[in-house]
Amino acid sequence: MKELAEHFHNYKQIHEIKSRQSGGSIYVDIFLEFGPDQLMGDVQDIMDLMKSSLEIQIPKSSVNIITSRGRDNLCRF
Repeated sequence: MKELAEHFHNYKQIHEIKSRQSGGSIYVDIFLEFGPDQLMGDVQDIMDLMKSSLEIQIPKSSVNIITSRGRDNLCRF
């Protein structure tokens, strides 16, 4: 949570955090919404930085940062 708080200005909203453990490994999926005006290259840099930092702080972890959209941005048919 501390790492997410340190980067709160880089993303728009946290949608979900999932974690699971298998053997000695920890797997973390973090679903973040980014602003529509942010360039994908900048978003990727932010995700890479957060992933690296979290994996250092959580031994034997694999972190995935996944872009997500809010419900109000979903297409409706």
